Amino acid sequence: MSAWARTVAIAAAIACVRVVSPWNLDGQTAPAPPRPSVGALTPAPALAPVETTLANGVRLVTLTHGRTPKALIQVVVETGAEQADQCRLTRVLADIFGSGTESLSGAALTDSIAHMGGALAVSARPEGIELTLEVLSPYSAPAIELLGHIVRAPRFDTVTTSMAVQSVAERGPRAGSEVSSAAEEAFRTALFPAGEFGRPCAAGAPGAAYTPSAIRHFYAARATGGHTTVYVVGQFSRATAGGAVARAFGDLPRGEGGAARADAGAAPPPSLQIVQRPGAKQVALMVGERVPGPSDSDYTRLRVANALLGGSLISRITMNIREAHGYAYAPASDLVATPSGEAYWAEATNVAAPVAWPALREILKEVARLGMDAPADSELMGTQRYVIGRTLVTRATRAGALDALEATGAGRGGDDAGPLLGVTPGEVRRVVGSYIAPRDLTIVLAGDTTAMGGQMADLRRGVAALRSGQPDGAR
Repeated sequence: MSAWARTVAIAAAIACVRVVSPWNLDGQTAPAPPRPSVGALTPAPALAPVETTLANGVRLVTLTHGRTPKALIQVVVETGAEQADQCRLTRVLADIFGSGTESLSGAALTDSIAHMGGALAVSARPEGIELTLEVLSPYSAPAIELLGHIVRAPRFDTVTTSMAVQSVAERGPRAGSEVSSAAEEAFRTALFPAGEFGRPCAAGAPGAAYTPSAIRHFYAARATGGHTTVYVVGQFSRATAGGAVARAFGDLPRGEGGAARADAGAAPPPSLQIVQRPGAKQVALMVGERVPGPSDSDYTRLRVANALLGGSLISRITMNIREAHGYAYAPASDLVATPSGEAYWAEATNVAAPVAWPALREILKEVARLGMDAPADSELMGTQRYVIGRTLVTRATRAGALDALEATGAGRGGDDAGPLLGVTPGEVRRVVGSYIAPRDLTIVLAGDTTAMGGQMADLRRGVAALRSGQPDGAR
């Protein structure tokens, strides 16, 4: 390139920078564009599922949703509460379901599902098992029949059952060093000792020695027609789906009654749980308490309070321990409804050992502050809009619509904007002060406490001060 050409090119580049850059050559910035106005939230259209029941008690719930030619199928087997000698048997059975059947397993199972455009996911949930498969719409009936085949004829040979038992034992937080899972199990056990979320295996329990016969007996009592629901959401033929469900699940025995639920019982007193994990790189913190369930009118107010405390990226706890102090990367709180109709609120985060007590102290301070002082109207309105907006965005997906169907069927309430927008600042302060007061919180710490130095003494003194009702106990 000649010198003249280079000069012309440089001049053109400078002219472009002056046009497109917000900075001019005098070092001044261009005025920022006006902030877009946010309009009123439009309520989501009501879901209109169609429900039918087979003669053996199997429920079919279908919902036409969206325009993408795909169907989301989920089979839920309500196994109910485990008995004292059945620790983690629900998880073992879920692993066996994931192995397919005697005639379709391994690469053949994976290949069959891949040809439908989907992937199988099997997971245990509190008192139940979910088998989920999303496929292209023309394959919705074969997918339903495949899931029915797995539920009707799982593999109970010695090799499969032994591998499932071993896998569940190795994943158990009591047998490993994963601090988040260890903290969650200790927390749920402390709040719901009756085993509503699956019983942890005590020392000497038969969790690692289940026989194929014991697993088969558990399956026969729990995987029955009266305990099974099939959900189909998306684009599909309802008549074709109904026929597939009848063929795939019509032979399941009806069983006796509904799934036995664990009795939540009275809320236990608050406690401080320390779970030692020598050598762990981080400390997991979990703080929370049992609260009224979805049938209570305060549950909606607690949903808003949860989002304001720790359930959003701009929540108080997140802005404190992540943005202001840098203690944690992904702190979050949640409001969880349990199978028995109870609920709990919890904040969970992982932090470095040297800042475990400072991070916990800030969490407790934010809870105490919201329980004493009502939030500003602007903060509350932003939080309400966040909750409603996230709900609408999630429900626009097939998986979100399915979650809404299950929540409604389980009595966990809907997502109407009206009740959420009706929550007042004073109501937020009241529910936080009444249901999750710092002195009543159960606190779990899982990690290597030797890496915390002298913090443990400070932590125990701080928690003891909270229990005695001292308002500055967390400081």
